This record gives sequence, C-alpha cells and structure tokens, in this order.
Amino acid sequence: MYKWQPYYEAVIPELDPEKLKSRLEAAENAIFLRVQEIAGNSDHHEERKSMNTALAAIRVLQVEKLNFPKFPHEVRRLVAFN
Repeated sequence: MYKWQPYYEAVIPELDPEKLKSRLEAAENAIFLRVQEIAGNSDHHEERKSMNTALAAIRVLQVEKLNFPKFPHEVRRLVAFN
C-alpha cells in the first residue's frame, strides 16, 4: 500500500458533504506530497498511475458530490511521468 492510499480510501465510504470535502482535501494533499517526494525519480511508474487514477476519481467526486465547477478541458494526466 502506498503512503497516500489510506487517505484516499477514507474518502470512499463518506456520505456527509462536509466530511467528504475534508477527506478529499486530505487525500489530495497526501498525493501531492508524495508527488513531491518522488519528483525527479524515474521509478514509481505504477504508483504514478495509481495517483492519476485516484486524482481523477477525486475530481469526479468534487464535481458530482460537492458541486465544484467542471472545466471544459480538464487535465487528463495529472501526475507527470519522468
């Protein structure tokens, strides 16, 4: 299990909008901290794929459950591969 995954997994069962927002923010922050940790390292390809998938799911939840604005051209690839 990757370091950021427990934060992401805590999002899944949450139904309360305020708690969901807080958990989404925590998951997003954990992923971005991990991205910073592995920046410049050409390894971690599977983890980068997992982070992209998680960030895409987070974005869907933000738009569909929390009424965040949907941008016309959402960034599809969120975590750059080295």
